[in-house]
Amino acid sequence: MTLHEAIQHALLQTGKSLKASEIAEVLNANNWYANKDGSKLKNNQIVARVKNYPQLFTTTKSIISLNSNTRISSRNAGPNQNRVSVDSIGSDSNLLMKVLVNEKNFKPILSSENDIPDAPGLYCIRVKNPKALDAVFSNVLTERNHTVMYIGSALKSLQEEFLNQELRAQGHGSFFRSLGAVLGYSPEAGSLVGEENQ
Repeated sequence: MTLHEAIQHALLQTGKSLKASEIAEVLNANNWYANKDGSKLKNNQIVARVKNYPQLFTTTKSIISLNSNTRISSRNAGPNQNRVSVDSIGSDSNLLMKVLVNEKNFKPILSSENDIPDAPGLYCIRVKNPKALDAVFSNVLTERNHTVMYIGSALKSLQEEFLNQELRAQGHGSFFRSLGAVLGYSPEAGSLVGEENQ
């Protein structure tokens, strides 16, 4: 991932505009970009890269945000706390795939569930140990040469749609229902009464 892609990812992941120092902090903490000499990113590197990509970034009073063509929505946000819409990186599918499939971007759910934002976004579910799966599933992942099981989008809230519905099975998330169907399970009798997705 290039530095400007990493900056985009940091802004998308946090869902708000940030100072250069905050972006450097996010990138260093998550190891999304590393200097060749292994040293930590500095504020001036962020500022310089942002300045070189005016088509991607806007800087106002030292606050860096994604350019308006990424369609950032300002609902439910205060000053400089813009929420990013799900389609904000849709135009750059290469960046999207790099971010979603890169194993460095995956975190165990137990250690990161408090960091999942109550905002729209994309999510990717992967298996840490494919050998723990039934051979039917592990063979498919071997053929694909990655451990990604599912990529989804939360149109309203990652906390509700990804964490609660998909991972905690509190509701009828697509991944949860699809996996259950593949494994031969059916919903509990009556659990879908009155639901649109029966």
